[in-house]
Parts: sequence; structure tokens; C-alpha cells
Amino acid sequence: MCENQDSEKIRCAHLFLIPQAAPETHHATIETPLVRIEVYGVDSYDAGEKLSRDLVSSGIVMIELCGSWGYEGASRIVKAVGNQVPVGVVMHQQHNCFGLATVMLQSKNPHNRLNVRTPT
Repeated sequence: MCENQDSEKIRCAHLFLIPQAAPETHHATIETPLVRIEVYGVDSYDAGEKLSRDLVSSGIVMIELCGSWGYEGASRIVKAVGNQVPVGVVMHQQHNCFGLATVMLQSKNPHNRLNVRTPT
């Protein structure tokens, strides 16, 4: 099991991408006896890259990204941390596709919006 040098708890981070989010303000920590999950909002790929590097330097051993990061954003975070820690992306199962599409169509987050094209 991966352990942080400061404690026996695994320190993980979850990053979500949304306009006007600042990790200094938009964050939360969830602790259980075995894991500490630090959740942060960021407003851009650049901010996520910087935060990810800082988190790894502070002892984070795993980073998880919300699905709105997409492949490009996830690749940028992997590159930013230099493969020092595993980076994963949240995904939804196929049976959730209609519910997920409904949420995305209503979302005001431009990172989440579906690009719906109408047939011409």
C-alpha cells in the first residue's frame, strides 16, 4: 500500500474543472481512518497543472480528475506530474449515457457542455 511519509493515510486528490474556481477557495478534505481525499476546483488546464505539481510535492500519491478534463486535460496533468503519481479520470458506464447527457445538456459549465449538432 502507498503511504504518505507524514502519516499512515493515503493522500489522494480529486480535481474538477469549472470556470471561476480557485483551489485556494474551492476545496474540501474528506478523511477516513485509511485515506485523505483532497478535492479542488480549478478554472483551467494551466491552473490544474500547477496545482498537480504542488500537490505531488506536498505528498499526494494519486490524482483523480473529473470527466470534464477529457483526454487532452488528463494528458496535460500526466505530463505536468511527470508520471510521479498515477492519474485517473472519472468515467461513466454506458447504461448511464442518457442520464449523463441530460445533465450535460443543462450544465452551464463550458467544459461539460455537449456539442449537440443538429442534422442539416
